[in-house]
Amino acid sequence: MNCLLDTVLQVAHNTKRQDHETTQAGQLQQQVRSLRNTLVQVGAVNPHVEIDFYGAEGVGVLLANNLDVSIQAIEADANGRLTVHPVLGEGRLVHILHTPGHFQPLWPRH
Repeated sequence: MNCLLDTVLQVAHNTKRQDHETTQAGQLQQQVRSLRNTLVQVGAVNPHVEIDFYGAEGVGVLLANNLDVSIQAIEADANGRLTVHPVLGEGRLVHILHTPGHFQPLWPRH
């Protein structure tokens, strides 16, 4: 239920999650829990359901503005069709991938 927050924090801090347990991964998990609790406290999300990045509550904009990034989600549906969503926020541009039931970072190629 927190993959969106995990993804946004990774791209906002330009920190890739490793495939194995690291101190950085533990810190990221703490940040995710803290961010989720804050969003619950301000009434932006329900503590027991997935977060609606695109919804009327403005969670995507709230995340982008508070993390000083612009977020563009690319959504791939179950049939592989892509939807490129509008950019939210006004900071450094980052991209995330939304597949059915999951978010993950899209890292630039160097």
